[in-house]
Amino acid sequence: MLSKIYQSKEYKWLYYALVATLVRVFFGYYPEVCEQVYSRGIFLLVRVSIDYTLGYLPFATVYWLVLFAAVWLLLRGGQVIWIWSSYMWGQRFRYAAWEITVFLCRVWVLFLLMWGYNYARVPLETQLNLDLQPLGRERLMEEATWVQKQALESRRQIPFADTFALSAAHYADFDIEPMMRGYLADALNEWGFPTWGAVRGRFVQPDGILLRFSSSGVYLPWTGEGHVDNALHPSRKPFVLAHELGHGFGFGDEAVCNFLGYVACLKSTHPAIRYSGYLMYWQYLMSELRQIDPENYKALRAEIGRGMANDLQAIYDIYELYPPLIPKIQAAAYNAYLKSQGVKEGVQSYNRMVLLVAAWHKSEIFYQR
Repeated sequence: MLSKIYQSKEYKWLYYALVATLVRVFFGYYPEVCEQVYSRGIFLLVRVSIDYTLGYLPFATVYWLVLFAAVWLLLRGGQVIWIWSSYMWGQRFRYAAWEITVFLCRVWVLFLLMWGYNYARVPLETQLNLDLQPLGRERLMEEATWVQKQALESRRQIPFADTFALSAAHYADFDIEPMMRGYLADALNEWGFPTWGAVRGRFVQPDGILLRFSSSGVYLPWTGEGHVDNALHPSRKPFVLAHELGHGFGFGDEAVCNFLGYVACLKSTHPAIRYSGYLMYWQYLMSELRQIDPENYKALRAEIGRGMANDLQAIYDIYELYPPLIPKIQAAAYNAYLKSQGVKEGVQSYNRMVLLVAAWHKSEIFYQR
């Protein structure tokens, strides 16, 4: 009976997984081919096919995916129970190993075909001719001072903003998803990147579901949608949403999507949206400054004023409400995942946003925008 089950599983998935992996290795050596054939070719067709079907659903597709998985498990439950009650332990483990192997092969193949090959595309900084250079103490202080000034000025321009933390009321007039998608698409189009489709960015509930897994947002290749934790502070949502939409437009690198989130926020004429981008970039800069120049960090930090300080405290308070379930294991797993996709810095790659933004600020395309 077990031999028939193995045969019914179609060994072809093992071959598909092998071929898909070999293509990924090939793209790793030839990113220009990946850029033209996949990122600017096949992936755009995938993007359109998802956005103009599942994208019309009034809820995140991941809910449907979870329901489908639950129904599938119920339907397969009878077979699993029968096998575990009728066979010896060795046969049970062989069956379980086969089931897991086939499942992982399917997941891996779909991951690569639907989005994963984008990790091998030509780096964004190469395509934009950005000169990424480490920031010395003076340059870092200069950048942090400038961004802090921009953040404070943007906050001052927000209607009805006082010294209390910003609230949902300050963002109530914005339809955030189409706005941020439009800003990001405008920037990418100006740089020569195609933006087919209308990638979705969903705010998911229950509140804190992503924060519990050490994440503010996540892009799922198998649904083709970005997801943002609904519990986030309102000033956080525009930037995080644009970050996830950046993944949806075909960029895997986390630092690149941080950079895209920042650029998308600055595209807006609304001070509250711009403030979201400035505030996030400021935090990354200040984290770097604190390590290499703690005295100047303290002096600059003391100048932010009560309003911005209260915004930061409100953001931190939300994170404290939803602490990660297993922080060390989650961080290690995600770090390993990023490195397996060719991101050498792992989770530290998020911090490379500072180099990308600083290089962009010095480039011609920043002054031509």
